[in-house]
Amino acid sequence: MELTLLSADDALVQIQVAGEIRAVDASEEATAFEKLLGPSGYGSHVLLDLSKARSIFSGGVSWLLVLHKRFVQNGGQLVLHSVPRTIMEVLRVMRLDLVLAIAEDAEQATQLVAGGGKTG
Repeated sequence: MELTLLSADDALVQIQVAGEIRAVDASEEATAFEKLLGPSGYGSHVLLDLSKARSIFSGGVSWLLVLHKRFVQNGGQLVLHSVPRTIMEVLRVMRLDLVLAIAEDAEQATQLVAGGGKTG
């Protein structure tokens, strides 16, 4: 899995995930994510672009849930968007579309952050 910082400002951080979403070592993935966000990053609004993700494995699902929990605990917000159909099917089967904030595309994700709502 490759994480790329697309943009960052005071209001919004955009990160892209490419490849297979898996967390062989969850602490390594958390550290990589924290390096992109900075020390107070979990208090931010982050859009996670999954358009270049190919697949998701159980470790990747765990990683997303841990990220979600950290954002909630720190007053931030994580919104997934542009989720490929195969990955979305996995999230729906696990009913994670009811837990995670998921938007169709970057525009809807930005509106979701601005409105403070949740979609799935």
